[in-house]
Amino acid sequence: MQQTLCFDDVLLVPQYSEIETRKNIDLSVVQGVEPVRLTPESPDLRCPIVGSPIDTVMSPEAAKTLSVMGGFGVLHRYCTIEESTKMFLGTLKICENTAGTKPNVMVAVGATGDYLERSHALYEAGCRAFCIDVAHGHHSTVRSALKEMRLKFGDAVHIMTGNVATLEAFNDLSDWGSNSIRVGVELGSISYKRIITGNGLPTLQNVLDCGKSDIN
Repeated sequence: MQQTLCFDDVLLVPQYSEIETRKNIDLSVVQGVEPVRLTPESPDLRCPIVGSPIDTVMSPEAAKTLSVMGGFGVLHRYCTIEESTKMFLGTLKICENTAGTKPNVMVAVGATGDYLERSHALYEAGCRAFCIDVAHGHHSTVRSALKEMRLKFGDAVHIMTGNVATLEAFNDLSDWGSNSIRVGVELGSISYKRIITGNGLPTLQNVLDCGKSDIN
C-alpha cells in the first residue's frame, strides 16, 4: 500500500523573518527569469492563482479580477457555443472598461462533442488560450482532442489539459502537446468524484509526484 500526503498532513516550520508587513511579500510566478505568459501577446503572469472553470465560480467579473491580480481565470463550458463566445467577449470588454488592460483569460472546451466547433468560434472571437476540461485527463479522448486542436490551430494557441494525479499522466500529456497541465483530482470541497468513483490521490501528493518530471 502506498503512503501518501495530503495538505492536512504537512505544516510549514516557522523561521526567523525580517518581513515587516505581508504587503512586502512577492508571490510572482517566477522571479529573476523570463516572464511567464499564456501567449506571447498576453500580460505577464505574476500571481500563482488560477480560477476553476465552474459555472458558479468563474464569471467575466471574476476573470477580470484574477487577471488584474496577475493570475487568470478559466471560463466554464457549461453553456452553448454562442453563450461561451459572448462570455469571453464580455470578459474582454469588462477588462478594457474597468482595468484598461488586456486580460489573461482562458476558456474551457470539452474533449468530445462540439469542442472543435466551440474552439473555432472562440478563436475567431480572439481567444488564444484553451483548457480541455475533463475529470480524468489521462485519457484517449484528451489525446485525440489535443491532436485535433493542434492540427487546427498549430502553436498559435495555449492549450491546458488535465486533471491528472500521477507522474506518468503528467509526462504523457506533455508529450501529447500540452502547454500546461492541471494537477490534482478533486481539488475542492464541492467536488466529490473521489467519493463516488473511488479514484484519486491527495492533491499534495499529486504535486510532489508530478514535480519529479524532468520536463521544462
